[in-house]
Amino acid sequence: MSERPPIPLVELVSHYREFKSRRDPSGRLVPGPYRSQAAHVRLASSYLDDPEQLVGRFFRSIEQFSSYRNVGESFIGMKRADSTEVATIEQIVNGPTAAAYLERRARKGKELISIDGLGDYLYVDREVVPARTTAGRGATMANRFNDEARTRSTSAMKADLLLQSSPTARPTIGEVKISTAKGDDADPVYALVQALALASQLVNTNQRSRLRRHYPRGNLAEAGPLDVVVFLFLTAESEGGKTHRAELVRLGTALCRRLDAGLLRPHVERVALVGVTPHQDQLRFAAWP
Repeated sequence: MSERPPIPLVELVSHYREFKSRRDPSGRLVPGPYRSQAAHVRLASSYLDDPEQLVGRFFRSIEQFSSYRNVGESFIGMKRADSTEVATIEQIVNGPTAAAYLERRARKGKELISIDGLGDYLYVDREVVPARTTAGRGATMANRFNDEARTRSTSAMKADLLLQSSPTARPTIGEVKISTAKGDDADPVYALVQALALASQLVNTNQRSRLRRHYPRGNLAEAGPLDVVVFLFLTAESEGGKTHRAELVRLGTALCRRLDAGLLRPHVERVALVGVTPHQDQLRFAAWP
């Protein structure tokens, strides 16, 4: 039997990795070029000045991932946080716990997420990995990427939320960033790059068939565009200054609006920034003004 092809490492995933620190061959932790929030501000400003920089990365990433075919394998594994443990808004401290809270809510029959100024979305799943690939007997792809380091597939990016637009049934990538009393990562620019990297791995025909196969109850549209929504959960504010928060939100909002004007069609219909705040022991969702 011929060797299985590796997972394509697309340009936007490589770009996303530039926002993180990595260890060099000697084991020393080296910050990526976009590790700081000040760098996020500069990057977002350049994208607003010339959106084609980001749009081009997105379209090239789609083309790079077009050879991926793994329809028989699910997008999630067995290991993830128990949603029953996230019962209150106060327990939301990061993307996975926010997603677990929404899953718990959905299990109680509240699948609908109504977003003021945007519309309705249905919860489908959480912690979804578009490039999830194992070494099982039925696998059609190798469980590694095609980079020089032959990076294992366990490093594949994970979407906080998979939603479905209503009534159009568009699959929707939801990326969550949080501000709580203990910490703050509510950075929409970083989140938007993550969400677009994930979306670029879901738009091809094979991946859309995979979605329909593994989420038959969701009735997700098998063709047509996706939506991309960045959720800023502002459940509480941490103490201390937030030097770049206001500017990142301004730039993130402007960039979402620019992309939402059709620049990512036919693959993405909607790009939106949504604020999430507590309201009478519930969460209120509203498109960013």
